[in-house]
Amino acid sequence: MWFKEEIDKIKQYKVKEKEIFQLISLSNLLFENLADLFLKKHNVTLVQFRILEFIYNEKKPVSQIELSRKFNVNRANITGIIDRLEKNNFVKRQGFEKDKRKKIVFLTDKSKKLISTIQPEFNEFIISIFKGNFNKDELKMFEFLHKKLIEILKKTVYS
Repeated sequence: MWFKEEIDKIKQYKVKEKEIFQLISLSNLLFENLADLFLKKHNVTLVQFRILEFIYNEKKPVSQIELSRKFNVNRANITGIIDRLEKNNFVKRQGFEKDKRKKIVFLTDKSKKLISTIQPEFNEFIISIFKGNFNKDELKMFEFLHKKLIEILKKTVYS
């Protein structure tokens, strides 16, 4: 399998920090692939699901600009993602009265039903990946280290 080859390549690094970086990148890619496979039966990708879930949890329509910033996606890409969601009747767009170029994204009843169905299933799916593979102490340490890494990265990026 390709990821076994990737892990073998990672083991060749002489710099431990580079190895850790590669391992985090690989685990993220594998998580995304697994999530996409899980969500495929609902006709959404992970990125689409995350956007729908974000709007759903906001409990109000969200601008495309806000989505672009939130998901760190350029405006052209967010437009393409929203185009596909709109084509599948998951969202509707409406221009601002003062500036028709600005678009607000609304969830449809179809997407609200989808999210309320998928969220519990997706949560169970995520739990199933960890359950039985990590004990409580390992999960706490895993969470602690990831939060610490995120804080370090945020300070580096936004300083």
